Amino acid sequence: MTIEEEVIPIITTSLSLALSYTSFGLSSFIPLVEFGALSAYVLILAVISDLYIGPAILSYFIAKDRGLEGFKIPLLMNAPALKKGISFRNFNNQEIYSTINEGKLLCLSKGKYNLGKYVDEKDTFFVLLSGKAQDIDNGTTLNHSTIVLTQPSILLQITKSQITHLSPRIFSKFCNNLKY
Repeated sequence: MTIEEEVIPIITTSLSLALSYTSFGLSSFIPLVEFGALSAYVLILAVISDLYIGPAILSYFIAKDRGLEGFKIPLLMNAPALKKGISFRNFNNQEIYSTINEGKLLCLSKGKYNLGKYVDEKDTFFVLLSGKAQDIDNGTTLNHSTIVLTQPSILLQITKSQITHLSPRIFSKFCNNLKY
C-alpha cells in the first residue's frame, strides 16, 4: 500500500473524529468544551503529521541507513511508465524490483551525457527509469552513446552478467524485450 491509497481514509477518519470532538463545545461544562477543542486541534495536527512530516522523516532515515539506492527502488516500483516501457514488458513487480536491485542507479541532472563513460563491461544496458530524455520514453532500453536529459533523471545501468544472475526467466524476458 502507498500513501496515495491511504490519504482518503486518513483524512475522513481524522476529520470525522475532530468534528465529533468539537460537538463538546455545546456543553455548559467549561473543562469539557476545552477538552473537545484541544482534542480536535490535536487530531488535525496528527493528520498533517501523518501525511507530510511522517513520510519525510521516514525517507530521511531510510536514505541514511540504506543509502539512496535502497530508498529509490520502492519509489520506482510504483512508476507506471516502467511496466508500459519496452524493457519491463511482461515483468511482474518482483521481477522489476530484482532487476533494479541487481543493477546500478545513476542519478543524472539535466544535460547531455556520453553513456560510454559509464560502461564497465561489453554488454551494458541503460534503462530510463524516471525523468525525461529527448526522444526516449521511460522504461526504454538505451543503446545510444549519447543521451540528452531534459530534466533530472534516474537511469538503471545493468550488464548482461548481472541479468543472468537473476533467473533464466528474467534474462529471457529482458532479451525478448530488447528485440522490440
